[in-house]
Amino acid sequence: MKNIHQKIISDILKARPKNQVEFLKLKKKFSGKYNLAPVTNATLIKAYGQILPQGKKRQNLSSWLTKRKTRTLSGVTPLTVLTKPYPCPGRCLYCPQEPGMPKSYL
Repeated sequence: MKNIHQKIISDILKARPKNQVEFLKLKKKFSGKYNLAPVTNATLIKAYGQILPQGKKRQNLSSWLTKRKTRTLSGVTPLTVLTKPYPCPGRCLYCPQEPGMPKSYL
């Protein structure tokens, strides 16, 4: 599968789409050419990174592959923090210390 995704990216690069609508049509066309279900942008991003080094990437193609462009522009940056499983090992000042009071009420 990896080589097919790289072929799709190289075919799209050879076609030189001028806008996102052309890019989406080419993506659909080449997915059908290789008898694949519609290819996700995540797999194409991975294949694109393997084909071209960082400095050679086309800015417009990279932006068309990006799903959500505006979240970090608006100041909202998604971040996930994984903590140790319950119970919490520390005794923070802001955590409720009463028995029976869950820490989820913070």
